[in-house]
Amino acid sequence: MVRLPNCWTAATCVALLLLPMLFAAACSSVVFGILSDRTHRRKPIVIGAGIFSSVLRRAPFFFE
Repeated sequence: MVRLPNCWTAATCVALLLLPMLFAAACSSVVFGILSDRTHRRKPIVIGAGIFSSVLRRAPFFFE
């Protein structure tokens, strides 16, 4: 079981974990959307965006 600081609730922790996920989704959709429009290659760009997004979503776990 993970011990939370006294001032945090479970809802606060979930909200703080969702912030990097939403940031990663927003960044990857903008960057890879522009890149795919310029190169006219969608499939490799979508795969790259998925990998990029999944790496950024795990970033908070490396900086504990």
